[in-house]
Amino acid sequence: MKLSHRVRSVSVGAAALALALSLSACGSDTKDTGSVREAAGDATATPRAQVTAAPAADAAVIKITLDGTSVSPDGESRSVKRNQPVVFQITAASAGQLHVHSSPEQVIDFPAGDSEITVTFTIPGVVAVEDHDLDALIVQLEVN
Repeated sequence: MKLSHRVRSVSVGAAALALALSLSACGSDTKDTGSVREAAGDATATPRAQVTAAPAADAAVIKITLDGTSVSPDGESRSVKRNQPVVFQITAASAGQLHVHSSPEQVIDFPAGDSEITVTFTIPGVVAVEDHDLDALIVQLEVN
């Protein structure tokens, strides 16, 4: 009887540790790991010179500038509608990644220079868009 109680306690403790580690993964200073990427939707922004169409008329266009030490916008809040196209127009000094904390999470790779990617969100809530290399919140999207 005592042994089963001890095994159960260890299992509960291991589950709590796993949950704590998964919740803190995004706040770390480390680069993205394979396990995080496997759980996320991965996408790559298209160099703007290769974009063949203008954003949809109802699209929310968010211009993002990353100069290597700072980002613009810097923590701005924007409202978007469910299923509305959101176009990130990215100008970056070097290649990197945007982390989009939606459901499911998305990791967007972008090249140095100008690029663009369109995403949509189907679940209402607040979606944070971050650059972990700069440890910066770029924009919070209020999806309604």
